[in-house]
Amino acid sequence: MWGPVEGVQPGATQTDLAPGLRQPPVWPIAELETWQYEIAASVLAPFPADTARAPQNASDEPVSVGKPGISQSAPEFSLPAAPAGIGPGVWIPAGQCVEIAGLSITGGMIYLGTALKARSGGIEPCLIDPTRALAGNGDYTTREFDQWVAYRDISKRGRRAYLHWLASGRANPAADIGHVFLYFYGLERRAIVDAATDRSTLADWPVIRAEVARLLGIYGSKSATFYDY
Repeated sequence: MWGPVEGVQPGATQTDLAPGLRQPPVWPIAELETWQYEIAASVLAPFPADTARAPQNASDEPVSVGKPGISQSAPEFSLPAAPAGIGPGVWIPAGQCVEIAGLSITGGMIYLGTALKARSGGIEPCLIDPTRALAGNGDYTTREFDQWVAYRDISKRGRRAYLHWLASGRANPAADIGHVFLYFYGLERRAIVDAATDRSTLADWPVIRAEVARLLGIYGSKSATFYDY
């Protein structure tokens, strides 16, 4: 409670006092209780319905906030298809055209790919692997490789020469016999090895027989080994 101020005459009013000696106002008890109640009521009053806080996310996970009008979904990417010939070796049927290193090879009847198991357990010698490096040029009329060889093992010039021979129609009698043998290995595999596990390959026998006869007519007299083989 506020008491009398020393040096102040009883009955003096607030205006009679010096500024530093004026007493704080005395509030009636009833008005103080009403005032305290109103303050408490205003503090404890609930938030209006339109400003009430939203309930906490049940999962308690952070919420991503993005710029308006911009999709927040993750971008989708699709892998491009592998270039032709990349993957398990496949038989290119007769009459089908493929392009290898810029050379258009018509006629089919070759194996193309990067992996094909031979009957011996290694890589099939006739398999044309398009990932193997090539020289800028190659002459299929000169001896670039032996007749007992695999495509993957011959030189860059030899691979280029072989592809040139295939693309030229496989009919030039001046071609080295090594190219003919390498091509023949693929025909042999299709007719014997593949047919042992896939009976549908028997449908290729007539065209393979005709192709072997054609090769013998061109190169049989050039190589007794090829003729007897």
